[in-house]
Amino acid sequence: MMRSGELEGRFPRAFRVALVRQETPRVRTLVLEGRLAAEPGQFVMAWLPGLDEKPFSLVDGDPLTLAVARVGPFTEAVHRLQVGDRLWVRGPQGRGFALPQGRLLVVGGGYGVAPLLFLARQLVAGGHRVSQV
Repeated sequence: MMRSGELEGRFPRAFRVALVRQETPRVRTLVLEGRLAAEPGQFVMAWLPGLDEKPFSLVDGDPLTLAVARVGPFTEAVHRLQVGDRLWVRGPQGRGFALPQGRLLVVGGGYGVAPLLFLARQLVAGGHRVSQV
């Protein structure tokens, strides 16, 4: 028999869009109302009923934040979401990054930068010094 904590993340939860920020012509950041107990490096499955479900790396878990590149029909629909609209999210999924001690170099670019922003914030919160370029 499953305990209630084991069910968390298995079923989609509806989150309302709190903020939409245009980052580039093809990338929007969606800040959702609510949070997930997530770690840098984990991802969620975002779902729009009747359309599809796709994986997205987390930019942050509190508040729940996703960066979405417009590359196809599903992400086109996500880009049309406005403040107050709902996006269903399942997760977090996967294993987070290990947070090592000592000096660190975090390098990333393009779509791969989203989870690294989350990682950098966690490192700062843990007392690490983080420089950005």
